Amino acid sequence: MKPGERIGYGATADIYAWGDGQVLKLLHEGMPAEHAREEAEATRLAYAAGIPAPATGDLIEVDGRQAIVFERLSGPSMLQRIGARPWTLPRYARLLAELQVATHRSSAPSLPPLRRRLARNIEWNDSLPEPTKKAVLNVLGRLPDGDCLCHGDLHPDNVLLTPRGPVIIDWTTAARGNRVADLARTCLLLRLGQAPEG
Repeated sequence: MKPGERIGYGATADIYAWGDGQVLKLLHEGMPAEHAREEAEATRLAYAAGIPAPATGDLIEVDGRQAIVFERLSGPSMLQRIGARPWTLPRYARLLAELQVATHRSSAPSLPPLRRRLARNIEWNDSLPEPTKKAVLNVLGRLPDGDCLCHGDLHPDNVLLTPRGPVIIDWTTAARGNRVADLARTCLLLRLGQAPEG
């Protein structure tokens, strides 16, 4: 089966219509297969724990690229709703916080450790001087571990406001770790993140 119309895109994948009531998240060329496997596992784990996440279908390959089949969700993102109705910001800020707290109530023993993922990202960052990398990795090594489910990229554009309620999408960077680290990541995204055009 061939993907249908492209209905979304991101830094690591494009989203296409797929079959009846489904979408296909097709990873960009060169993305490792493990990214799809880890995202599918994290999304399934969240869904099974009662966290509002999309139902996850099969992992497949399309034209040599890894892909995940998800249920198709309808509704604007929380960011789109805030942009159209700025006075709703306090309400949606509270909802985002409630969703993050709900996520942290679940453990994630099968997911990769957040500390390892952060260390890898720091080591691969070419814009950091080596002494800075060493200092940051030293601090990271002293921080406490955790075993809760961390989304890793929770912000208003990753929450869809669907007829069944808010649904957290894009579990690409999910890991097991300390809830404070996940909260800090969300705070950084809210303060420093670039909103998409429009």
